[in-house]
Amino acid sequence: ENILPELKDIRERSRDLNRNDAHASGITGTMTCNVVGAGIRPQSRIDRDILGITEEQANTFQKDAERAWKQWLPSADIGNRMDFYEIQQLIDRQILENGEAVIIPRMIKERLPYGLCLQVVESDRLDTPPDKRGDKSIRSGVKIGENGEPVAYFIQKTHPGDVRYAETKEKKFIEIPAVNGYGWPGIFHLYFVQRSGQTRGVPFFAPVLNYFKDLSEYAEAELVAARIAA
Repeated sequence: ENILPELKDIRERSRDLNRNDAHASGITGTMTCNVVGAGIRPQSRIDRDILGITEEQANTFQKDAERAWKQWLPSADIGNRMDFYEIQQLIDRQILENGEAVIIPRMIKERLPYGLCLQVVESDRLDTPPDKRGDKSIRSGVKIGENGEPVAYFIQKTHPGDVRYAETKEKKFIEIPAVNGYGWPGIFHLYFVQRSGQTRGVPFFAPVLNYFKDLSEYAEAELVAARIAA
């Protein structure tokens, strides 16, 4: 938790690095392509012996399950901009740049065919509400239980950097339980746990931010020297 006070600045520097540094941007793109590729696809293979069904019934179920998956793919994004495979690429990129990815599963009755959608949320919106800053059980937007498990997440309704948000002083948050009333995850918070009790993810580029800065300045100096020599 020692990094929490500096996490916002580290995320901003990591994003700036990926926007403006060719080496960092290339590394992120290559890793995302190698991990996700055209999309990580499930394959339905059930244990028919445990279920007590015939091989024919198992094959029918597997085909129906994969058919249902293909029907759901195009409507996976709540914003109707991405299919599920494109969401995978976005999540992998966010884990590299921001150190974590926040996904909220939503049920939209009007969305066909199944109503289930995924809302990918910028990690900046996961934060502690101003009126709860004194609550020691809330760490950077994550409410922790007695055993160290996440109990709830506080998501800001608008992005902190939204120009329209700057017109209002009040920060509005919604509290999302880690597990909803049906026993399903209320939110997916994905990050690499590197220390016991870690509640937020650290950007992949955090240890090499200064190195990339020095590398960029060195390359610029070499180019200037080459121009002068020419």
